[in-house]
Amino acid sequence: MNHPNRNWRARLREQAAALGPDLVAAWQAVTLAHGTLSDGLSLLNVATDGAYTLSRLGEWRNARRSIPEGVQHHMRRIVLEVLLGDSKTAAAVESAIAPPQSR
Repeated sequence: MNHPNRNWRARLREQAAALGPDLVAAWQAVTLAHGTLSDGLSLLNVATDGAYTLSRLGEWRNARRSIPEGVQHHMRRIVLEVLLGDSKTAAAVESAIAPPQSR
């Protein structure tokens, strides 16, 4: 029997292409597959110590505002966990692909 993460690179490419290049759209797709955007925003706010709203989410999605680094990190991590099916692997991949944090 094959390990579920055996071909994760190919799965990641396929699933990422299906979600599109937009991080916010990918996060929204994953969030809606598991609940509501309000629930996802609540988790995002707890994880980032923020107070983001559905309006702000729309501004990020439409590129009217830039997405804070902490929010990008959280969104990437959530999307990768769903795509890869493993939080440890997702953390490793996210840290490898994340841009350096500003100091």
